[in-house]
Amino acid sequence: METLVEQPTPNPTASLDRLLTIPEAISEMRISRTHFFRLKRQGVFRTVQLGHRTLVPQREISRLITEALAKSA
Repeated sequence: METLVEQPTPNPTASLDRLLTIPEAISEMRISRTHFFRLKRQGVFRTVQLGHRTLVPQREISRLITEALAKSA
């Protein structure tokens, strides 16, 4: 007899609510560390301070990518 295991349904907004570390955000955007901090200083995206950690909302990275794709179209 086979046991069926119910798989959780993916929540597309859950990944957008994820907070990334700076190295994760840099990797996700595929930019250099210098360029990341230049964009941050220019206010191109928001970051979140939790204690001594600076985190980048996944939603901000998705927004940047969407805007870049819209400009290039």
